[in-house]
Amino acid sequence: MNRMHRGALITAFATSLSTGALVSAAQQTGQAGQGTPPAAQSDASTGQSASGPAGFVNEMTAAGLAEITLGELATKRASNDEVKAFGQMMVKDHTLANNELGQIASGMQIQPSAQLDQKHRELADRLAKLSGDEFDREFMTAMVEDHQLVISRLQARAGTSTSATSPDAAHDAAGHTASPAAQPPSATGTAGAAGASTTSAAGTAGTMSPEAGVTGWAVKTLPIVQQHLQRARDLQQKIAK
Repeated sequence: MNRMHRGALITAFATSLSTGALVSAAQQTGQAGQGTPPAAQSDASTGQSASGPAGFVNEMTAAGLAEITLGELATKRASNDEVKAFGQMMVKDHTLANNELGQIASGMQIQPSAQLDQKHRELADRLAKLSGDEFDREFMTAMVEDHQLVISRLQARAGTSTSATSPDAAHDAAGHTASPAAQPPSATGTAGAAGASTTSAAGTAGTMSPEAGVTGWAVKTLPIVQQHLQRARDLQQKIAK
């Protein structure tokens, strides 16, 4: 009986060890299954990265559309000839910039924004009810604020550190100092000089990464918008006197 009892104990002990090993292995497998597989994490990261250029394209297209819309209002309702000329420059330069960005977006299979955001719809409605000196002041204030914001976005995409609020930085980027009494500097001249490279970049968008195409547009557009900001500041100060 003693031998039989010892044999039973040995068998029970071996069974216990085997069961414990199986439970431990199952627990480890369950814990591993709770984590996200490396491949899935990589795909998620790629998806987040790909959304960056698309978001930038939509934001900049909407911003350009706002400048075009407000610029058209200025050509009709401004009393100051220089403010009207600035409005014309907004329509011309931002139409060109949006067309170029649209070509890049097409190569990325992105449908850019085609309407104003709520903020600029409300601003356009308010400006449409103004005229004369009051319109001039409100319009130029909006232009300064809008261009500061756009420059900060362009700098972030282009990877530059030039201050968006520094008049000296805008002067340096433009290559000259704008005189309030002079005709507004035509940013389209700069656009024309760099247009060939941008068009070429848009034409080869299918062979370059979305990041590269969008960043190239930001680098090219930044000094043009800095010229706009400096001119807007000059006019804002001039009509406030």
